[in-house]
Amino acid sequence: PELPATELEDADVELTIPAAVDVEGPNDRFVCFVVDPEVSGLTFMEATQVNPGNDAIVHHVLVYSTSSSQVDEMAGEDGYYDCFGGIGVNSLSLISAWAPGVQPARFPTEAPGVLQAGEKLVINVHYHPTGVGTEVDDSTSIDIKWHEGLPEYVSQLNLIGNFSTGYSGLMPGPNDTDDVPEFRIPAGEESHTEMMRWTKPASLPDLRVWMVGAHMHYVGVDMAIAVQRGADSEQEDFCALQTPNYDFNWQRGYVYDLDFEDTPVLETGDTLYMQCEYNNSFSNPYIADALADQGLDEPIDVHLGEETLDEMCLGVFGIAAP
Repeated sequence: PELPATELEDADVELTIPAAVDVEGPNDRFVCFVVDPEVSGLTFMEATQVNPGNDAIVHHVLVYSTSSSQVDEMAGEDGYYDCFGGIGVNSLSLISAWAPGVQPARFPTEAPGVLQAGEKLVINVHYHPTGVGTEVDDSTSIDIKWHEGLPEYVSQLNLIGNFSTGYSGLMPGPNDTDDVPEFRIPAGEESHTEMMRWTKPASLPDLRVWMVGAHMHYVGVDMAIAVQRGADSEQEDFCALQTPNYDFNWQRGYVYDLDFEDTPVLETGDTLYMQCEYNNSFSNPYIADALADQGLDEPIDVHLGEETLDEMCLGVFGIAAP
């Protein structure tokens, strides 16, 4: 089939990172760039797309909106600061995400994304060095298409998973030690499973789910996301997504081919289950390349983390609420 486009061709505005950064040496780098979308009132977004400036080193990108003035202080005159998995402030909303293969994120017509007056965007870029010399990124950007009118619903993106303890949602696994849940993929293990769960609390409204995606790194080979309904629900359990033959270099969000009012709804007491399968051996063709980048010639134990040689088990959800 014809490959889908990864450009947002009808964007109204393109916001580019304010300065160039160098990426070198053996370690991953996480940089937060602050840009101003210059919205003066409640503003809605029909679609977004991140454009990696240097795809040799851009591992993934998360774009947040925030009303916190702290990000300007941290960015200073350069317009950016080194960060990690988040952006360093609590008041934030995820509006766009990019990983290799991701198509433009088009929100449902009935539920566009939203920006508040005066909010800034923080473009969190995870860089992975090539291991050969210095690479430069000076042009990563986000395209936005605006939405007209006042909608009944608004959307945002949510990342659920990456739980590190049994208390937070990590379930017991086959290679745990001392019967304590731990996220550890043993070196040389060809078939290893990690499972996580998250139950929707009563503090959140019912959430209409219009998009689902899976995110792991190079050790991941298959991910499944399922919903088990709460005891009081009249709806059926269902499989939300499965990505066998998972490929880090071709990720995307999967949008339900349904009218908006027919998309699944997460109610209080419903539980998301995320099951991730990994191959941490040389029978996984991505392992040798990933290890070679770090000067390693044998598999190593892999743990949960942000860097490229760490792993994840993360669901990506497009959700809407009134």
